[in-house]
Amino acid sequence: MSIPVLQAVRDALRRAGRPAGVALPEHPAAADAGDVAALVAGFRARAEPLGVRVQEVAAGGDALGEALTAILRGHGATRVAVPDPAAGYVASLRGAGFLFAERDDEVWECEAGLTSARLAIAETGTLVLDVAHERSRLASLLPPVHVCVVPTGALVATVGTALQRIGGEGVSSCVTFVTGPSRTADIELKLVVGVHGPRVLEVVFVHAE
Repeated sequence: MSIPVLQAVRDALRRAGRPAGVALPEHPAAADAGDVAALVAGFRARAEPLGVRVQEVAAGGDALGEALTAILRGHGATRVAVPDPAAGYVASLRGAGFLFAERDDEVWECEAGLTSARLAIAETGTLVLDVAHERSRLASLLPPVHVCVVPTGALVATVGTALQRIGGEGVSSCVTFVTGPSRTADIELKLVVGVHGPRVLEVVFVHAE
């Protein structure tokens, strides 16, 4: 997809004016890839109105493990689906008393799924999950709670930048863009959360040391 096309669509929408009561998303502040605080703030501003819970922790020490433990216990989770049992974010929970499901037939019984993301997009509050990055599809779709750990180095400003990154690094068999908990209005145009996937999405950004 041509990146100028995305910008042209954005410009055309702004020239056409905004319908009453509808706010078009502004471009993240200056799109400075080095301004991590601005990117996290941009992601939070887009994601939280959709019901996403966002928090930040420092790398190293016990901060990540403590944050994940609090989230999972807060949702009453005892069984957790993990696509990569060797990942550092999973290791941070060892000894916390959780049962980790690694096989596909075990995921159905889990109260929460714990994954990481290949990218996170500040412009839209979107997570990019990629099966080439880790086998996150079942863990991110089946349990009612999805907890995603994202290094701040995976944050990009815009959808266009994300597409450039994915195109440059290679597209796998399945790349999923996740913006907020699962929702649908197929039945009588009534919005229902959690029909086709998790009803809760928690994002934990991990700052580099």
